[in-house]
Amino acid sequence: MRVVAESGDDPLAEAAEYALRFDSLRISSQRLFTALGTALGSKTDPATVAELADDRVGEAAQSVGDHAAAVAEVDPPPGLDAIRLLARDCAVARDTEATVEAVVAHHRREQRGWVIPEGRGRYRLGQHGPFDEPADEFNGYTLGRALVLHRDLDAT
Repeated sequence: MRVVAESGDDPLAEAAEYALRFDSLRISSQRLFTALGTALGSKTDPATVAELADDRVGEAAQSVGDHAAAVAEVDPPPGLDAIRLLARDCAVARDTEATVEAVVAHHRREQRGWVIPEGRGRYRLGQHGPFDEPADEFNGYTLGRALVLHRDLDAT
């Protein structure tokens, strides 16, 4: 992916560069969801971020904010405006609670119900898969999108 990203100023290279920028945000967001899901798993009622926050939640939220700025500052490839909104919301989040709110709001817009807001600042578990730590290596999540973009560009 890095070779493609460094290959020039064509749309595929730009899409690959965006995918690499996004991957750090993706991993840190998954870590935040893992920490939240694990903390919510022990609760029977909706809980506030303050009730859930431990070192893992706080560190993951900080990492999301750190990686969001690099994604927010560039235009996404076509079809990834939702990622731009996520990155911008997370880049301006002022604390752990605001970062959690931004990430959960993104997942709600994408119709994913892993962590559900219950009123202002309270969350509960929804339907979800396992809250596993993400792999650090690039897992191809955005590679497919880059290849679709390449195919679409070839077709025009």
